[in-house]
Amino acid sequence: MINFLLLSLLSGVIELGSVLLGIKLGVPVAGIILFPFWYQLGNLLMSYLPRKKSLYLFMLATVILGAIINSFSWSYIVLAIQLVITSYCIQAAREKNKKSCPTWLKRSFRIGGFAISAIFVSCNGQIILIASIFFSVLLLLRGTTIEKVASGKKKYPGISLVMIFHQIHYFVYTYIMPIYLYQNTKSFIAVAIAFAITWIVYLSPQVIVEKSGNVKYKKVFFVGHSFLAVCLGLMAWMSRFGCTEGVLCCWLLTGFGGGTVFCIKHLCSKYEKMNMDLSENIGHVVGPFLAVCICYYFPNVEITALAFVSCISVVIALLSAIIVVVKERKNG
Repeated sequence: MINFLLLSLLSGVIELGSVLLGIKLGVPVAGIILFPFWYQLGNLLMSYLPRKKSLYLFMLATVILGAIINSFSWSYIVLAIQLVITSYCIQAAREKNKKSCPTWLKRSFRIGGFAISAIFVSCNGQIILIASIFFSVLLLLRGTTIEKVASGKKKYPGISLVMIFHQIHYFVYTYIMPIYLYQNTKSFIAVAIAFAITWIVYLSPQVIVEKSGNVKYKKVFFVGHSFLAVCLGLMAWMSRFGCTEGVLCCWLLTGFGGGTVFCIKHLCSKYEKMNMDLSENIGHVVGPFLAVCICYYFPNVEITALAFVSCISVVIALLSAIIVVVKERKNG
């Protein structure tokens, strides 16, 4: 349990820390968002790469070699490879203990990682990356030598599309917010703490709703995501007119709507116990990839465009959810 929680902490540090490092290095906005994209890509590879001890050792050696290269001459490509590999190993190590840890506890440690993510920028992230992969591989080598991975070719029923577009909505705009906030505060610590606070807000709906008892999950989902779409629409509009306070307020409020993600698995009783990890990881990768493309082609309206696309993603998730609910009712 302790190992899993420590990995959750490191996961938060690296995910947000990679954005802060990009800011420190003066990388263009599209390039900054590519850093967490590489990190999320490592998560997605969990569904496709085999679990082999030889692969883990090769990955460990690659990250260490990358650190040596970066100590002489910093390379964007080398850091990208390090992020993908480290992410994969962290998630592989976490997977073994994931079910034994309460969701609120693992997310609390991840939020803690966000809050202290400013430490990642020291030594250009190399110390944290080496420590993380060394610890992850050490845990992985204690396990089975080879594990087969289920085929990535899976059908995506409507409920999975709801999850995919929910995740896209978040990851298409979330990494621009630390950049936007840093431009206004010039403080990595302030950015890290603010990001952590938005996650506390994000987790609050489930705690509040489920404590009330007799939860109507479908109603909570539709109300929450409708509110989310409104917040993102307002964020896009306010950013267009340079209303910084309004943008940050909407950013905070989106957590109350997005936090109803826990209701998705209850939209259709047939899929309540369905494993949604792959759907989540697809959204985690597609979201920042879209963000990179938007920031590259529309550099002057980044936050406006990203908030707008995020709003559209929420609307698609809502429409997909309606189709799922209607189909279930028709099928009895």
